[in-house]
Amino acid sequence: MSTDDTDKLHSLIYRAYDTVTVDETKQVYDEWADTYEKDVDTIYNGPPLMARRMNDIGIGKSAHILDAGCGTGLIGLEMSRYGFDNIDGVDLSQRSVDKAREKGVYKKLICAELGPEPLKGTEKDTYDAIVSAGCFCGGCHLNDKCLIEWTRIVKPGGIICIMLTEKYLYLLEGDTLKRLLEDKVIEIITKEVQEGYTDYNPGYFYQFKVIKN
Repeated sequence: MSTDDTDKLHSLIYRAYDTVTVDETKQVYDEWADTYEKDVDTIYNGPPLMARRMNDIGIGKSAHILDAGCGTGLIGLEMSRYGFDNIDGVDLSQRSVDKAREKGVYKKLICAELGPEPLKGTEKDTYDAIVSAGCFCGGCHLNDKCLIEWTRIVKPGGIICIMLTEKYLYLLEGDTLKRLLEDKVIEIITKEVQEGYTDYNPGYFYQFKVIKN
């Protein structure tokens, strides 16, 4: 990557991580969607690592899975290579959702904000699993409050798998997660370092099991 390309990428990342409103975040990713995959190709390995994790966990290849914060569809694409064939996606950026649709690996795609509020058109106990990588980060991105809705739409016995950098663990390990654990809504199955997640920050993999909703 040339110096100019590196400077451009850092500028985009800093801009995304400095957003303070949902509208700002949406605008950044709408503008970035066309070059996002090329820009992050050499520094971010979340999608193939998440796909491998899901394959290793042994969940059925036809399990109904939601890719939360799907962006341009890289996780769906990688999971399809392992034979997963029942994946939905949701993202705040319409332009990113459009790019994800071009990959032809998602059953349904939704453009919506991810938070504690009900996800439009999604009933309780819809999914066997949720995956999310690279969405718990700086600026106006995800935090543990989204788990309120995710535990509603994942069936009891289903799983929620999240990858994030060590720097942003605090966004996941907040009061909402603490309450859900104390109330035995979910339990932690796995928390471990994820080698190779990015080239600039250590990564972590979390696997939760939904107990009740």
